[in-house]
Amino acid sequence: MIYESFYWKRDLAKRAAYLEEKLKQRRWDERSYTRLEQEIMLGFYSIRKLADAKKIPDKLVNKQITLMYFKSRGDFIHHGNWANVDRHYHLADGKKITKTLAYVANQLIHSFVFLPVHLEATPLIEGIAFNSDRTKSEVLFTMKMSLIVDTFYRAATEYNRKTKRMDSATGMTVYVVKD
Repeated sequence: MIYESFYWKRDLAKRAAYLEEKLKQRRWDERSYTRLEQEIMLGFYSIRKLADAKKIPDKLVNKQITLMYFKSRGDFIHHGNWANVDRHYHLADGKKITKTLAYVANQLIHSFVFLPVHLEATPLIEGIAFNSDRTKSEVLFTMKMSLIVDTFYRAATEYNRKTKRMDSATGMTVYVVKD
């Protein structure tokens, strides 16, 4: 359980700033992609831990995030072929869908497919493609990098309010967390 959220939120804000800089990056190598994946994964892990500890408002955890999704072609996807998303999913037939931030965080924490998505004809990154070990046979999601950055900044800066009250049965001071 997280006792003091300041350090978690400070690191989450740093991850957001790092990813924001990546929106301008034109040269990508293996090291860049690895760091990108680490920052995104650790950021969403931090959001889930902060949510579990009630250190960010439930309204943010339950916020609807707009993603694109692509249905599976029904292929068997495994560790040897997961990166061939163009063969496994109907990439020409994407549709918008909304999922809660909690759902998105879990998909990314348990990701099976995790790939950067670049803008057509440029090296600039647009977002990421992902799914989890449980959804890999059904769907591939994409999320814009600018939305990831915004989500990380919001989670780093939004706080629950605490109110103090006296429990009449025990006489003890109780803190109640409110959105």
